[in-house]
Amino acid sequence: SAWTPALGEWTHLALTYDGANVITHRNGVVENTYPQATGPIDAQTPSLKFGNIPSFSYANVALDDVRVYNRALSAAEVSRLYLRGGGWQYRKKITIDKTKVGATLTDFPVLISRTDSDLQGKAQASGNDILFTAADGTKLSHEIEKYVSATGELVAWVKVPSLSATANTDVYMYYGEAGASDQQNKTSVWSNGYAGVWHLKEDPSGTAPQMKDSTSNANHGTSAGVMTSGDQVAGKVGGSLDFDGCSGCGLDDLINAGSGSSLDDLGPLTYSAWIYPKSIGEGNFAKIIAKDTAGTVGLVQLALTHSNSA
Repeated sequence: SAWTPALGEWTHLALTYDGANVITHRNGVVENTYPQATGPIDAQTPSLKFGNIPSFSYANVALDDVRVYNRALSAAEVSRLYLRGGGWQYRKKITIDKTKVGATLTDFPVLISRTDSDLQGKAQASGNDILFTAADGTKLSHEIEKYVSATGELVAWVKVPSLSATANTDVYMYYGEAGASDQQNKTSVWSNGYAGVWHLKEDPSGTAPQMKDSTSNANHGTSAGVMTSGDQVAGKVGGSLDFDGCSGCGLDDLINAGSGSSLDDLGPLTYSAWIYPKSIGEGNFAKIIAKDTAGTVGLVQLALTHSNSA
C-alpha cells in the first residue's frame, strides 16, 4: 500500500492475507484490499528479513514489536493491536439508545456531544488522541467539530457501521495517549451519499475559502458581503454563522460553495440545515440553500417565505 509516511512519529502498519485478499492497515484502519490468487504464499526458500530486500530496497526507519501470525487477523484485532501498542490509557463506553433510532441505519454519522472532566485532565490539549471504536474493537472514522481542552467539551461525529432500532449500540471512546498523532478521518465519516457537509464553524473573515467541506469533494465555501469574526456564533451543534439578511444596507452576507462536479446535475437530492430565524428576511423570501442565479427557472432552493407571499 503506497502512502506518504509522517516523518518523525510512530506509525503502526499491518498486512493480512486470508487466502484470497491482501489487506493493508495503517494505525488500526483498513487502507486497501487487493484481491489475489487463492492459496498459500509460495515463499518457502527465502529467509524472513526485516529492514530490506537484498539488492533492492532498504528501509530508513526505527522498527519495533514485529509479529507474524499463522492466521489472518480481523480488522478489529488489528485495531486492538494498534490501541494497545499506542499506549492509550483510558476509555469510556458510550451507549446509543435504541429508542432514538427509527430504523436500522448503516454507516451513519452519530453526533457525540459531551463535556467530560476526564478529557479535560487526561486527553491532549489538541484532542488528537481522542478516537472511537465499535464494541468489537474496530476503529471508527470520526471528525471533531469542536474540542475545548480547558473544559473537556467535545463535539464529534462518529461513523457507526450499524445502528439498531431493537438493541442498544455501544461504542468506546479512547483518550490519554500523549504521543498520538491526529486520529481523525474526516472525509470517511461523510462518504455515504454526501455531496457536501459544512459545519460552518470557521471564522468567515479568515483566508478564503473559509468554510470547509468535510467530504472528500472539497466544496469549500468562500464568504462574501461584509462578514466579520463576530458572525461566527454559537450554533445548534458547535459553531454557526450569523447572516444579516440585508442586501439593501450593504451587508449582503452569503457563502459561495462553487459549482463542483459533486454539486452539479443532481437528480434526486436532499437539502438539510438547522436555522434560527430572526425574521423572514429581505423581501419576505429568505433563501437558505440555493443553486441558481437571478431569473433562473427549474433549479431547487430552500427558502423562508410568508404564506401569502408570491
